[in-house]
Amino acid sequence: MERNGGWQHFVPEILSCISDRLSMPDFIRFRSVCRSWRSAPSFRSNITNFDKGKPWVLIYGLEQKHHDHCILLQLLSHNHCLLKLPVLSGTTVLASMAGWLLCRNGNYLFFYNPFSLQGFQLPKHPLPLEPLTKQEATFSSLPTSPYCIVFIINGKDCSKLEISWCRPFEKSWSVKVVDFGAWLTSEWSCGLYCSCRRFGEEFKCMHCDEVVIWQPSGWMSYDIERKGFRGGGILMDDGKSWWSELDEMDLDDLLCGLVKKDSVISFSSFNSIGVDSYDLSPAEFRIKSSRENPQGTGSVKAAWMEPTFPWK
Repeated sequence: MERNGGWQHFVPEILSCISDRLSMPDFIRFRSVCRSWRSAPSFRSNITNFDKGKPWVLIYGLEQKHHDHCILLQLLSHNHCLLKLPVLSGTTVLASMAGWLLCRNGNYLFFYNPFSLQGFQLPKHPLPLEPLTKQEATFSSLPTSPYCIVFIINGKDCSKLEISWCRPFEKSWSVKVVDFGAWLTSEWSCGLYCSCRRFGEEFKCMHCDEVVIWQPSGWMSYDIERKGFRGGGILMDDGKSWWSELDEMDLDDLLCGLVKKDSVISFSSFNSIGVDSYDLSPAEFRIKSSRENPQGTGSVKAAWMEPTFPWK
């Protein structure tokens, strides 16, 4: 190899191995170095074609052979790419906001940004998740913010919910079992009530310590400072159009043969920080397929992603 300019002629496989382990900002800078580096094969090369104004979908929890890979899709387009994110192997994403994922692996919870590859560990949760127990989660603002609060809600019985909360800089979780009585129905999910902290405001909002529990028949919210709850009528969900757009996509082909035909995708909750912000509850989505699948149906997990730039 020549002494001058030799770095331009690295073996493509080595360049690919390096580039697929970089954060997204470093990956983009890597590809701008020279033509040979830009043309090196990469699972993530298509991400530069993604529309920043559309929501993205991160599909993970693939079969064992591809357990450390994730598929990134963009709504209403053929844009897709493969990300290698071993940190998500064996993990469940509980909530997503502003490119950040709130993840759980056993009793350990952490924040992870699949674009910047940053992570923040939260204190170990004191209570194990009981089998067949429903669990939902949300967080109030970016984990880098001093105002960030993480909420975890577990179902206890027909009228009670176990609400846990913690801030990233704290060393332990606070846990409270709240009896909502007749307010609580069998179907519920939780979401962020206040959004004032999302935009960097520093004023004290009267609702910043509340988490809302959504139900088909109405809503309830619990205030962790006042130790009280209140309720109201049905909340409108403006995010249903995303589901219809997802339904129009040919996911059978976009999933690169890494997901079984007719699989069920389990989506975590999502909180938007955009001007036209809205929240999405956890839901399941079945991949439509016209082809037979002799192996039967499978299941994978997914998180809505709202791309934020620059990646934080």
